[in-house]
Amino acid sequence: MQKAYREKPQRRLYRKKRSDLRLFIEAIIMIFVGMSLVLFLNSIPEKFIWTDFINDTWTNLSLGFIQLFQALLQIGAATSVIFLLLLSIFLLIGGVTRILKLIPVIRSPFSINKNKSTYKQRN
Repeated sequence: MQKAYREKPQRRLYRKKRSDLRLFIEAIIMIFVGMSLVLFLNSIPEKFIWTDFINDTWTNLSLGFIQLFQALLQIGAATSVIFLLLLSIFLLIGGVTRILKLIPVIRSPFSINKNKSTYKQRN
């Protein structure tokens, strides 16, 4: 029995093994960065007031989120006005073109009857 579809050949994934030198370099870099962070944190003065720092940070963060939300509302309002303006232009152009198409039909007092090729007066 023949299959109606062709099976996709499965691709083989080749993983490169990390060399011992690369692992050693990564380990040294991680240890160096970790020790630098410990030394930096140790150099913070003891008179540093954590509560004021955390309160100021939380206040700044909340004010930033409020400003972000207000900016997103303003962007949404502006885009909705732009979309409404584009829709109104589209509707105006469509209405004017339809009226221009109707003007010749309204002006002609007679219309041709296509079935009998006689002229009929419009009512």
